[in-house]
Amino acid sequence: MEQAVKHLDPANVLRRGYSITRYKGRILKDASLLKKWAVIETTMHKGIVTSIVQEKKEAEEREQKQADILLPGFD
Repeated sequence: MEQAVKHLDPANVLRRGYSITRYKGRILKDASLLKKWAVIETTMHKGIVTSIVQEKKEAEEREQKQADILLPGFD
């Protein structure tokens, strides 16, 4: 149980290459909440990046593009 808790510790999750993105100080889970020019902050294992939104894609559109790359010709 203790190992599972360590594995899910946010600092350890960041070490594995994940990041946490915030908008107005709150963790962002839905890109549809953002507008063009919104300022977001991404925390990584070694640093923080501030970004300005120029474009966003809805999840379905992004997932379809990934499927097209991984399985071209399959619908």
